Amino acid sequence: MKKLLCGLAVLPFLSATALAQPDVRMSGSLAQQPLLLNEAQMDGVTAGWSLRETDFSNTSLTFVQVYGAPLAECAACYLDLDSRALQVDSIILGGP
Repeated sequence: MKKLLCGLAVLPFLSATALAQPDVRMSGSLAQQPLLLNEAQMDGVTAGWSLRETDFSNTSLTFVQVYGAPLAECAACYLDLDSRALQVDSIILGGP
């Protein structure tokens, strides 16, 4: 109960610091309109995030890629999933 009351007592101080941020607005020639992208450029937008992973095991080799350039064609792959966002290819490695 004491922690709850202390938390409620501190809350006004935290909200006051959030409101202390000065209002910064650009006016005149410094203000610019946002740059519009065409559809091809929008397809390449990943917000700075991508993933490329290669997993090796005793029996297979697996490639996983999220939001990246297309993987090379794989004729020996038993698993080949391709979409705009996710690509997965997996190959069974040679036996004994």
